[in-house]
Amino acid sequence: MVSMERKERRVSMLSMVSATRRVMLLGALLCPGTVAAQTYPAPPDTSERARVRIGPISVRPALIVRDVGVDSNVFNESGTPQEDFSATAGAKVDVGLRVNRMVASYKSTYEYIYFEKFTAERGSNRASDARVDFLLGRIRPHVFGSILDSHERANAEIDARAHRRQGGYGGGFGALLFARTSLTAEYRRTAARYADDEVFNGVRLADALNAEADILTGGVELELTPLTSVAFTAEQQRDRFQRSPERDADTRRFGGTVTFQPGALISGRVQVGYRAFEPKSPDVPRMTGVAAAVALAYSFRDQSRVALTLDHDVRYSFAELTPYYLSTAGRLTVTQRIYGPVDVQAVGGADRLAYEPRTDAPDAGRRDTLRTLGGGLGYRFGEHSRIGLNLEHTERSSPVIERRYTRRRIVASLTYGF
Repeated sequence: MVSMERKERRVSMLSMVSATRRVMLLGALLCPGTVAAQTYPAPPDTSERARVRIGPISVRPALIVRDVGVDSNVFNESGTPQEDFSATAGAKVDVGLRVNRMVASYKSTYEYIYFEKFTAERGSNRASDARVDFLLGRIRPHVFGSILDSHERANAEIDARAHRRQGGYGGGFGALLFARTSLTAEYRRTAARYADDEVFNGVRLADALNAEADILTGGVELELTPLTSVAFTAEQQRDRFQRSPERDADTRRFGGTVTFQPGALISGRVQVGYRAFEPKSPDVPRMTGVAAAVALAYSFRDQSRVALTLDHDVRYSFAELTPYYLSTAGRLTVTQRIYGPVDVQAVGGADRLAYEPRTDAPDAGRRDTLRTLGGGLGYRFGEHSRIGLNLEHTERSSPVIERRYTRRRIVASLTYGF
């Protein structure tokens, strides 16, 4: 009898210990700072390169003067090109806030675009984006938002400096599963709006391109080293066009991303995956295949720098008979310091636009190519300031005669970080 009571007491104690362990494990997952060694690394310190610090607030302003010079073909025309003097001037500021369990960042840019003769091409660019990360131990939620109001050319396809507004917001979280492995999820909603009076090649851009997108992403991220991480993600995107519902489409992406932090020998990001683009209209063909986005930079002893960008993905076109195109773009910039603060720079790039026609207009498909070559000299003063003079030549080839053009620019640029 006594033995049975002891056995029951022992089983009861073991059950209590097991329950206590479950509670402790749940607490480690949900409570901040429970297990110091099992918490997310903090986001990059926004105050590291700040020029002004006020308590937990850091501020880093910069002055921008770019593209000051002569443009031989202001409108990218195939016939008689028109030349003008232009310049873009503005400023940007990065603001950071870091408190006990929160890191916030805000970036704002303003630029004014000036043309001497063609005053209708003048305009301004405004951009702001913000993000807040909550550092809650193993759980780290975040929210973000951005807005852009621009008169710049939107891409390599549309030659008009059309006024447009783009914005987005969203949020997500990361949950640390193991010491170096985390689960991530994020939702983003974006919108693009062209002004109603913006017309290019007889098409009102608002009718063709005003759209909203909902994007849901989930994946697993693994920290290989303090400076390198790899992520495997799945993404679902839903694009809806308010004035052209026949352009509506859904896109699924699966792939991987390798990220190199700025302190690494190679910095930047490489994304490669599989993309399935599925239009809702039966008259618009679907497209599947590889999608990629690369932005890498390599620096050697502060003397040489090589920067590479690549992009390969589906982009929406303004044209009715070719609602989208497969864009393949690459750009290589090599900067070599030759003497003291003086450096020389070489630039080469190419864009290939493979237009996909509707099934009821099979002859509308075509391939356009843009090639850019350039180079120049630069002078650095201070850690984050540089003035440069560059010569650039761009040529576009196309089966459509009206889309062919050549363009030359000789421009100066100044970036001054306070």
